[in-house]
Parts: sequence; C-alpha cells; structure tokens
Amino acid sequence: MGSGISPWECIAGNVYAIFLVTNLSARHTDFYLNIAGGSRRRPKDREIKMAIVIKFLTVVTRIETIKRKYPGGLDAYVKDNLVGNSFRDHHIAGVIFMSTGEAEEFIEKLVSLGFNYDELALLDQLSGKIFPCPWLGASINWYFNRKGTDSTCWLKRNNRNKLEGRKL
Repeated sequence: MGSGISPWECIAGNVYAIFLVTNLSARHTDFYLNIAGGSRRRPKDREIKMAIVIKFLTVVTRIETIKRKYPGGLDAYVKDNLVGNSFRDHHIAGVIFMSTGEAEEFIEKLVSLGFNYDELALLDQLSGKIFPCPWLGASINWYFNRKGTDSTCWLKRNNRNKLEGRKL
C-alpha cells in the first residue's frame, strides 16, 4: 500500500499504454522496428505480383491470348465462362471446374477455337500445375494449412523483367 497508486489507476495506465502501442502510425512502427533491429519491409528478392485464386481445378490462360483468339474477346470470355474478379488480373484469367472431365472438355473447346495447348494451364488447388507450364508461377497452400490463404498463380517474369510468353 506504500505505492500510492490504486488498482484502477494501474488498469487505466495499462489500457492507455496498449492503446498507444496499437495505434502507432506505420512511420512510427517502422522507426521502432528499425531501432529493435527488425523490419516490416519485404525482402528485395520478392517482387510484388498480381495473382489469381486457384479453386478446385482451374484452367488458366493469358488475357492477351484470349483477346486474340476467343470470339468476342475478353468480354465474351468473361461472360461465357463466368470469370469472377478473383479469377483474373491484368495478365491471366482462370475458369474453375469441379471435375477433370469438365476441365478437359473446356480445354478441348479452347483448342478448337485456335488456342494452343502451351497457351493453357491446368492447376489443382492442392497439387498445383498438372502439366509443366514455364510461363506460370504458383503458390499452393495445402488443405490442412492453418493460415487460411488460398492457392494462387501469376504470370512469371523473365530475367529482363518482361512478362513471359509475349510472342504466344
């Protein structure tokens, strides 16, 4: 009892300290992390990339290929195949299927429209690329992964930092 501080003042002081710590701006957080020897910055070898979600079986192709070869272009492809926003970015688009039979039928449909097999990729959300596809990168998260993140894929970049497969 010699401290002269009531239990309520201790609680109020701790709550205020927690409030201050949780409400630091990003600039202050970086400052304190740098003092402590840590950093929030992304490692230089990791580039920020656009990616689409892989669900079940996903057939992926490049947007530029769709614009050139699909009747009606990208708008028709999106409408005909119900491609949602999470299944396309500025470079690639994916169509999801529940069975390999449906995915194979869709691939054959695209081939009959003039697509080449090397312009298409088939990915499984648990195992990744079914066939080798050098122009596509993938990050597969296993079923029992507790992170709660989806499997994703993206168009790779080559050594000169240009998008792969521009000539296809």
